Amino acid sequence: MGKGNRTRTQRAAEVVFSANKNTGKASEKNANRITALVVTLVALLIVGCILLSLSVNTGFFSRSKTAAKSDNFKVTGTMLSYYFFYQYNSFLSQYGSYISYLGIDTGKSLKSQLYSENETWYQYFMNSIRDELEQYLVLCEAARAAGISLDDDEKKAIEDDIASIAESAKQYGYTTNTMLARMYGNGVTANDVKKALELSVLASKYYAQIYDELEAAVTEDDIENEIKENKANYYTADTLQFSFTASLSAAAAEATDEEKARFETDKADAKAKAEALLSAAVSAEAFKKAVADELLTRFDSKFEAEYAS
Repeated sequence: MGKGNRTRTQRAAEVVFSANKNTGKASEKNANRITALVVTLVALLIVGCILLSLSVNTGFFSRSKTAAKSDNFKVTGTMLSYYFFYQYNSFLSQYGSYISYLGIDTGKSLKSQLYSENETWYQYFMNSIRDELEQYLVLCEAARAAGISLDDDEKKAIEDDIASIAESAKQYGYTTNTMLARMYGNGVTANDVKKALELSVLASKYYAQIYDELEAAVTEDDIENEIKENKANYYTADTLQFSFTASLSAAAAEATDEEKARFETDKADAKAKAEALLSAAVSAEAFKKAVADELLTRFDSKFEAEYAS
C-alpha cells in the first residue's frame, strides 16, 4: 500500500473516530436529557399524587360538586356527606345493640348490605337524605321569598354546636377538621357543617312558621270537610307486619291431649305478644325496635335451649 493510500486511510480513520467521539458526546447529552426528563416526570407524578391526596382529604373534589341545588341555595358533596353520616350515626345511636338484628354490620360497607330485596342500606339512607334535602331547598326558597333569614341567636347556636365539636376534638387530641372528617367523611370541615346547619335550621324555621300559621287558620271543621271531600288522599297507609304463630306438631285429629294443650297455650302467648306489639307500635321506628326485641328474645331462648349446660 502506497504512502498516499496510508494517508487517506489514516484521515478516514480520524474522521470515523472523530465522528464516533462526537456521537458519544451527543449520546451522553441525550442520556442526560432523558434522565432529567424522567426525574422531572417522576417529580411531577409525585406532586400530582400529593395534590390528589390533599384534594381528597381536604374535600376539594367533593366540595366542588353540587349534590342538590335550587335557585338560591346549594348542597355540595361535602355537605351531603355530613347529612348522610349524621343520619347514619343517629340511626346507630338510636338502635344501639339491635343494629345487627336489623341487618347492618358496621364493619362492612353499607353498599354491600341489603335493606330490602332491591335496595342496599346505603341506597336507603341516601334516598332518605335526598328526599330531606329536596324539602330543605323548597322551604329555604320559600323562606327567602318571605324575607325570613336566620337571626343572631340562631347563628350563635350553630357556632356553639361547632365550638362543642372543636372542644371534643381537642380532648381526643384531634384538630376540629380531623374530628369532623372522622365523623362525617373525608374532607368535611367546620365550614361545611356550618353551611349544612344553616340550611337545615332555616328550613326548620320556615316550616315551624307556616305550621303555626296553618294551625291557627284551619279549624276542625275545615279538616273534617277536607277529608270528606278528598278521602282518597287521606285514607291510605303504609304497613309493617310481623307474625306470631302457634302450630300443632301433628294433624289436629291425631294430636294428643298434651299437644293440644300446648297448642292452646302457644296461641294465647302469640295473641298476647301481638297485642303488646300493637300497643308499642306508636311509630314505624317503635315497631321496628319492638320486633328487634322479640327477635333477640327468640335468639337468646334458642341459644339457651341448644347450648346451655
